[in-house]
Amino acid sequence: MLVKNQTDPSGFFFAKQETPQIITRLGNDVVHRRSVRGLSTLKALQHGVPIGAGGFAEARQKLSANAVVNIISYYKKVEMPSATEFECHAGSGAHVFLKGDLAKIAGE
Repeated sequence: MLVKNQTDPSGFFFAKQETPQIITRLGNDVVHRRSVRGLSTLKALQHGVPIGAGGFAEARQKLSANAVVNIISYYKKVEMPSATEFECHAGSGAHVFLKGDLAKIAGE
């Protein structure tokens, strides 16, 4: 299911989205997260991106990155670059797979 991206957390930039100047790319990471159970399917899917984006926190800290850029949907390793939509799958909770580049950007 495609869901509109309704999040804009600081330091997270989706593919095709304007970003500040990238000073250094430090690598990339793939995260898989599941939203909380008990929500309606739509609510669970809408929570997928913020929960997925939070999954980059450990890698960001480890590499001293201040941003994750070029974030794309990566379900079953199929890339879907979009600044406004992502692919998410409902089952026992909503599952989201995201891939992004860890970076140091100007101004953060």
